[in-house]
Amino acid sequence: MTGSLTLYAQWLPAEVPVHPSIPSNRKPSGSAAFTDVARSHWAYDAVEYAVRNDLFNGVSDTLFAPEGKMTRAMLVTVLWRAEGCPAESTASGFVDVARGKWYSEAVAWASANGIVNGVDTQHFCPDAEVTREQIAAILWRMAGCPRAEAALSEYTDGSSVHAFARKAVAWAVDTELFRGDAAGTLRPNAPATRAEVAALMQRYLEQL
Repeated sequence: MTGSLTLYAQWLPAEVPVHPSIPSNRKPSGSAAFTDVARSHWAYDAVEYAVRNDLFNGVSDTLFAPEGKMTRAMLVTVLWRAEGCPAESTASGFVDVARGKWYSEAVAWASANGIVNGVDTQHFCPDAEVTREQIAAILWRMAGCPRAEAALSEYTDGSSVHAFARKAVAWAVDTELFRGDAAGTLRPNAPATRAEVAALMQRYLEQL
C-alpha cells in the first residue's frame, strides 16, 4: 500500500472483552517458533507471512494465539505496520488510548488518516472485537472501492451481511479474500480470529 489513505468503517456495537494483546520485543522467525501453530495448521503459511513481514507479533515469544479474537487495537496495528509504521506526532485524542500503549501510535495514525474512526468522538474501544465483514469493509476501501459481482445469495448466511458491508463482502468473495466454509457460510458477523486476519492480510497484500 502506498500513498495517503482516507478510509472509514462502520463499527457495530460489540462487547469489550478482556483479551491479552502482548507484543513481543523479540520477533520469532516464523510460525515454526510458535508452539500453538503446528505445520499442519491451516493458517501456518499465513502466520509465517505475517510474522516475517512484521505485521504480527505473538502474544508471547512462543504463542501466537491463532484462535484469539482480533481487536480494534490489534487490527489498526496490523494496518499501521503494513504501511511501514508511519510516524504520527499528534495523539489520537481518545480518552481510552493512553500514551505509551503498544497500539497508541497506530491508533493516532489511523485516526489522523480517517482509516478507522472511534466508536464516538471520545472513545476508540481498543479491546472491542472486529467482525469479518468490518475487516472486509476496511480492506475494500483500501483497495479503492472496486466493483464486485459476487452474489451473496449463494451463501446460506449471505442475507446476514449488513448493508454497509455488502459491496465489500461481495468484493472479498470475488477476490477470494473470503472463501465460504464447508457449510456454505461466510460468517460475516463472526468475530475475526488472529489466524483469519493473518490469512486475509496475506491474500490482500499479495494481490497488490
